[in-house]
Amino acid sequence: MKLISQYVLLLTILPQLSVLGQDLPKCFKKFTLSYLESNHFYNSKKDKGIDKDIISEISKRSHCQFVTVHMTRARMWKSIESGELDFSTGAIITPEREKFGYFSLYYKSKNLTLLRKEIKKSLMSDFLEDTKLRFGVVRSFKHGSNTLDNVFLKNLQKEGRVLEFVDQEKLYLNLYHNKVQGIFLESFKFRDLFEKYKDIKDKLNIVDWIPKEEPFLNGIIMSKKSIPQIEAVKWQKIIAEIVSDGTLEKIFRKYLPIEDIKKISL
Repeated sequence: MKLISQYVLLLTILPQLSVLGQDLPKCFKKFTLSYLESNHFYNSKKDKGIDKDIISEISKRSHCQFVTVHMTRARMWKSIESGELDFSTGAIITPEREKFGYFSLYYKSKNLTLLRKEIKKSLMSDFLEDTKLRFGVVRSFKHGSNTLDNVFLKNLQKEGRVLEFVDQEKLYLNLYHNKVQGIFLESFKFRDLFEKYKDIKDKLNIVDWIPKEEPFLNGIIMSKKSIPQIEAVKWQKIIAEIVSDGTLEKIFRKYLPIEDIKKISL
């Protein structure tokens, strides 16, 4: 939990800093923003969710405007890297992404493995050995674990056993219809899946393939191509204030039960 503890300390310190004489970011344009579609965090059909409320709060405090751009997750990453897109939610840090983005992280999570009950054995090694099995992912998603992303999935990809989908809706649908026999999913998203497919819970086993790994941090990414570093620090300060003054917890309480809030709060 060392990384999380260090980040919590940073969130505590940031709001107290005066950023080189001018605290507020410069509103030098209307900033483009892409949301990660994730029901309680953002539901595009309802245009609401945790991240929507956070961005509204950021806009209110900064006096800057955001324009929502809808795009696939794969295109979002390319657009952040090129500077075509300024901000996106639902971002986790990887060494590659740190080359083109600044991050402001405000919740933690961990992916568990959902397996169809037709699979009699539930170990990662069992899944790797059974060549009939297919695993589903959202294209360009990272799962906050070197073991899951760079060991398990890469081995399956070499064998052509990973099916990629454009969004989580398609991922859920293919798990439901047994087109894939396993997926990764954060525990606070279980309610979303079980609400959409009422009988799927009885068809799944839920296992933790990485019990010794700590949760990963999640939040907003800013493009290094379009946001100067000094401005990124100002945005990070605003987000840290939203966490430290209790606003984030109030937003969480609008959408999540207490048990889920405890799991994701820093």
